[in-house]
Amino acid sequence: MTDMTLPAGDFAHAKLMGAKLHSYDPSTQTITMHFHAPEAFITPRKSVQGGLVAGFLDEAMGWAYTYSTGG
Repeated sequence: MTDMTLPAGDFAHAKLMGAKLHSYDPSTQTITMHFHAPEAFITPRKSVQGGLVAGFLDEAMGWAYTYSTGG
């Protein structure tokens, strides 16, 4: 497993989502990312709306694809 910095941090949408790459394992093509939802993403029920969570998943899939295909 490789610890890496996420170039996505340079993109406004990734900053908004608080996207951080924890690791990428090339042998399993598995990525681990952390997200920090800003206060504006939190609903009155103190959760994050599903459509926004789908955005987190889309971001993770995009970086998994990028790292597994070499860019």
